[in-house]
Amino acid sequence: MNKKVLSILLFFVVLFSIGSQSFAASAPPLTSLRVTRVKSEKGGAEVIRENQLSTKRDHGGSYIYVTTEEIGYSSQRYAKFDNQEAELIDSKSIVGNNNIVIGWERTWKLFVYSNDNSNQGDFTYKAISANYPWNTMSTSIFIK
Repeated sequence: MNKKVLSILLFFVVLFSIGSQSFAASAPPLTSLRVTRVKSEKGGAEVIRENQLSTKRDHGGSYIYVTTEEIGYSSQRYAKFDNQEAELIDSKSIVGNNNIVIGWERTWKLFVYSNDNSNQGDFTYKAISANYPWNTMSTSIFIK
């Protein structure tokens, strides 16, 4: 083949590959934020229902983990337990229809003073949307 034919073939290959690409839409704004689980040595794993203000079980021991769910995308997030920063230890995507990520499930390790039963207080989670309308959402639960 001569150079002209190769050039024309290359042009169509590039044109076809550009035309067949789908471009992703922007990430959805933050629309929902909630606590879904609390897990501890003393209280085990407790599922938290929507609008639940306090854990039903007494939690404590050498560890407490809190799982949050955010629908939409946040750019900044803060989690605190009894005014001490919590450590983000895991993030998993929440996948909706057509395998599109619609949000995130995040697990936080709380600072505990000791492995006795005195680890109770307010867990607060706050997130700021990654895009318009750049809203701030927060949720909290009292951990017994």
